[in-house]
Amino acid sequence: MSNTTPPTLEADADWKKFAADILDDLLESGFERWSHRIIEVAASHETAKPTKPAPAKKLSGTDRSGWDGVYDVDSILDEIENEEFGPVLPPCHEQDSIAPRRYLPQAAAALAAVQLARKFTNATGLSQALCVSGSITHIATSAPELEEITFKTLDALFDSEGPCATRSKPRFFCAGDVMSSGPKSKSEVLGAFDARFRDALIENRTIVLVSPAYQAVPPALAALITQRISLPEIDAAMLSEILKHLFPDAAPVDIDDADPAILNATPEALALCARADNPETALIQLRARSERAVSDGPGFDDFPLSFSVRAPLDQLINDMQDWRAGKIGWSDVQRGILLYGPPGCGKTEIPRLIARSVDIPVLAASMSSWQADGSRASEICSEMRKCFNKARAAAPSVLFIDELDTFGDRARPHDQNSSWTDMVIGGLLECLDGFNELEGVVVIAATNHLHKIDAALRRPGRFDRVVSIDHPSAELMPKAFRWHLRDDLEGVDLADAAMAAVGMTGAEVAATVRDARALARRGKRVLAVDDLQAAIRNRRPRVDAALHWRIAVHECGHAIAGHLVGRAIPKLLTVNGSGGDATMLRRPCAGTKSDYESDLILLLAGRAAEGLVLREPSGGCGGDERSDLAQATTIATAIETSYGLGTGGMVWQSSPEHAAERLRFDRPLRDRVQVHLQRAEAEAIRILQGHQSVLEDMATALAEKGVLTGQPLRDYLDQLPAEPSLSTSSDERHQTPPTKAVADQDSINVS
Repeated sequence: MSNTTPPTLEADADWKKFAADILDDLLESGFERWSHRIIEVAASHETAKPTKPAPAKKLSGTDRSGWDGVYDVDSILDEIENEEFGPVLPPCHEQDSIAPRRYLPQAAAALAAVQLARKFTNATGLSQALCVSGSITHIATSAPELEEITFKTLDALFDSEGPCATRSKPRFFCAGDVMSSGPKSKSEVLGAFDARFRDALIENRTIVLVSPAYQAVPPALAALITQRISLPEIDAAMLSEILKHLFPDAAPVDIDDADPAILNATPEALALCARADNPETALIQLRARSERAVSDGPGFDDFPLSFSVRAPLDQLINDMQDWRAGKIGWSDVQRGILLYGPPGCGKTEIPRLIARSVDIPVLAASMSSWQADGSRASEICSEMRKCFNKARAAAPSVLFIDELDTFGDRARPHDQNSSWTDMVIGGLLECLDGFNELEGVVVIAATNHLHKIDAALRRPGRFDRVVSIDHPSAELMPKAFRWHLRDDLEGVDLADAAMAAVGMTGAEVAATVRDARALARRGKRVLAVDDLQAAIRNRRPRVDAALHWRIAVHECGHAIAGHLVGRAIPKLLTVNGSGGDATMLRRPCAGTKSDYESDLILLLAGRAAEGLVLREPSGGCGGDERSDLAQATTIATAIETSYGLGTGGMVWQSSPEHAAERLRFDRPLRDRVQVHLQRAEAEAIRILQGHQSVLEDMATALAEKGVLTGQPLRDYLDQLPAEPSLSTSSDERHQTPPTKAVADQDSINVS
């Protein structure tokens, strides 16, 4: 039989030996700086490794006394006594010789050493990777706490007596320290950096930069980097090796790849667990420790959410609690939730609150975090699998994927990036499908752009439950302020302040509360409701009277048309310094051509109202992809290309989300869409002309109050003809099979 050692075992032995060599070198060169504990060992202790004594310094100056070669205080005192001065110090009692001492590394030092060793295997590999002539290498650490210790470790390794000593030592920098803090120089490149880094560039030195993986590198610096190296995350073998160095006299411990201790082994957690008496206790402490991205304060029940949003999330929480209690199986747990809504509505806060309610950890991820180590599809897929494996190791857990739309859509027109998108989406689907049989992991995603999500991601077993979240309604606004105020203004009626803030996003509410607290601090007083109202006025200054009136007319036009064509129930109209909004509950429909034409009338009624009352419309109905005109154009194009209801025939040409992209290249299609839009605007004008007095009275009230909702809004709508008869009630909305465009959104917001 052959005695050849398998290559994998040889590689394991190499990096483990290299890690030990790194720590030995660090401890021998600066005991106090690198150690967390000093232990005494018996003189006969076989494993005790003598520390390298620091060389004594020879006395400087001219030798006048024949003391040449004297290196310590005892020898100096002996010489004085021999010169007949007599005893200089009183005699001291004999003491036992000091026991040998051993220095154990700090947890962060052990972690940095093990990561470097695992990445580069040995000193030769490290030198070859970093000592490429003229290179600028960026090393990304796995945690912010490891930046400085990794920087110092590398600097020590390449010292003149270190294991990686080289004739041309690289210059090491923390990436955050190289940017110039002074006034901007005229130099486009060198002027952006401090003097030390600038000198290293000019001298053509080999440079190594160290920074945390998720810390953005300044663009001027990123443009110079020639290679990027990410240090590995902790795995079972690495954690076992770290514990061996923290507890050298204990027997090695076996750690499974799925052990939750691996996920929790942050630098801080390892430093605290190093205080234990043995590695077994340290592991117990690590397993009990949970790095949750949650904070103290109000819980999920206090978060301002409508019933339609809260119901499925409550169901998820109840399912998880029942599963943990053994009442239901994992197959019965609701999971795979996609949170959809505009920016600032609380999508990223909800996963934290859900995890906190069930008392489980939450892991956050996104395309940008998975792309941090490289933009190749294979590298991104690799990071995805690592992240899902972490969630599995931490189960039960919540894995939150933000900005799901950034992964792309394979249904979009083919281009040079299509193969990249196909591979990335395929990798994500593979991870999601693999988790169907893995208990304890709930995957939640969020997006601002539902139409950009690949259709396969929304099939059963993936993100098949879409929860639409919007900005706080008038009813929820007091609760939104209470959430951010916490214990401030306890017992104070917030109704007036909340009504003045209707239409704000959740993020704007949070910013307003911060502004109010700042006003109170400047006044050196306790926060008062007047501070809150002042902050709201400062954030929403009144616009020019003419523009204010135009916005009010525009929003009331939407409400009246939506009510009269039977496509929506107006709920809230607002006008403020940032514009206006009309929030309406969309009625269910069968998706006939007349239904879509009614949608067009509703969307263009704001523009029509401006033309009717003010004699000319403004560009306020256009703009970004959420504008009235953009939504109307998408629907009109889909009538012709997606729904088979236009004059172009029944041929399906594209999905509704991508239909409008054809308009730039298809002139006949653009002409047919223009006809739909013109016809809808003419019908909106005709409808509003018959009720112009109600429109103007309603707009006057909205302009004066800034908000129109509840009974005052219903009083104006009651002056209009009876609503069209409906084949289904609002309660039957989910039983009626609507088209995709209607199913995606139960409410409509127009501005």
